[in-house]
Amino acid sequence: MKDLYTFDANQEDAKKAYQDVTKAYGAFFKDLQVPFTVAAADSGNMGGNLSHEYHFLTPRGEDNVVSCTHCTYTANEEVAERDLQGLPVPAVLSMQDLGVWPSISKDRKTLILVFFPQNTEKPREGNSTNAINPRSVQKLVPNIDLSIENPVQAWAHVVSNRTNEPQNILHIYDTRLSADVRSKLRVSKEESWIPSDLRELYSRAVSVDEMTAQDSQGSYIDLMKITEGDSCRHCSKGNLHIQRGIEVGHTFYLGTRYSEPLNATVSTPMHSATSMQMGCHGIGISRLVGAVAATMSNSIGLRWPRAIAPFDVVIIVSTDGPDIQEDLTWCYDGLSTCNIKSNMRTIDYSEEGHLHHQTVGEISGDRSVSKASTPGNPYIDPVIDDRKKPLGWKLKDADLIGYPVSILLGKAWSSDRLAEVRCPALESNDLVAAEDLVEYVKERLLAYVQKAFPLQIN
Repeated sequence: MKDLYTFDANQEDAKKAYQDVTKAYGAFFKDLQVPFTVAAADSGNMGGNLSHEYHFLTPRGEDNVVSCTHCTYTANEEVAERDLQGLPVPAVLSMQDLGVWPSISKDRKTLILVFFPQNTEKPREGNSTNAINPRSVQKLVPNIDLSIENPVQAWAHVVSNRTNEPQNILHIYDTRLSADVRSKLRVSKEESWIPSDLRELYSRAVSVDEMTAQDSQGSYIDLMKITEGDSCRHCSKGNLHIQRGIEVGHTFYLGTRYSEPLNATVSTPMHSATSMQMGCHGIGISRLVGAVAATMSNSIGLRWPRAIAPFDVVIIVSTDGPDIQEDLTWCYDGLSTCNIKSNMRTIDYSEEGHLHHQTVGEISGDRSVSKASTPGNPYIDPVIDDRKKPLGWKLKDADLIGYPVSILLGKAWSSDRLAEVRCPALESNDLVAAEDLVEYVKERLLAYVQKAFPLQIN
């Protein structure tokens, strides 16, 4: 994890630092050439009231990202908002029309039951309880424990083992439930309206409390997860679209969440001591590599973005001998001294007057040619595959590794000085004359950088 912490003397500077980080993160992920989105997010246990997630969009992702088809609104499913105007008010006629979502308090003393009309919702994965947004319930019950897989069983176990401690049940009602339905849910413990698997638990509870899903101002709190096609709350024309994503970065504005308890202060001209405004930001490096591989791979192999590809170009030879070694040096030096408009790096000239060419077999320690940025000196970064392996094996290995461009000096090179230049991402495979080789590879790499790759899902 690459972590970054910011400390500022006031909110204005802290918010500016937050914006600077989000801009830098956006530029970084854009350079990776992977479809990504920035989504408003829940700060969770980190605290603070401003947070954003960075997701690579892929059906292989584990998170749901909600975006509007008309405006720029994008948010993690946990905090996404839909337009509540016009939502249908269903008629709950029987218990089969009523959804029940259970949870439990952190002290295990209270069983929390959320009642909602499930006949108008679109259940996730065939289970109506998956339609509830746990973070919305947490707004009503801050001490809820969302980590328990089976809260009813956990509460029953506590009731059986803590006979001397009072145990409670809390009803939370979706505001669309009618007053008649709520009255039936709060009547005697023998009432048949209560689900059979919960009836015995009611008899053990000391009290059954209740609340409606409303905030302190009386506004309706939407307990349900967003469903595909819901109306956007932030514009009057769009509908909400749900995509899967892999979270690879997160930014938090923490304010004084930690500085005040730790008495972390700073003196300013206006104040003798003021609590520092904090920010916390991070990119998951190992997760990033896995996410890129997941989104950019196809049936042939990986397709690394040029910004993080191991090398720009691999040069493969099918024969050996002094002549081909001279050609390799010529090809390597020509590419390495070719100026391209991205991926800057320094170069290390050897005593012989040309670049020390690096081979795949040498890549075990430090690289002699680094990709450190040198303004005004951007160059192609090639590598020579001179391993003693069959030609077909090396070609397949190049595809598997995912070099942006592969150059084969084979039979056509020996007879007609024609190099085979392959760029799988651009679906190109051409024979190029020696005098045109460097410029052609440069053109292929520029096209590779500029292309927005479609997702390739196996």
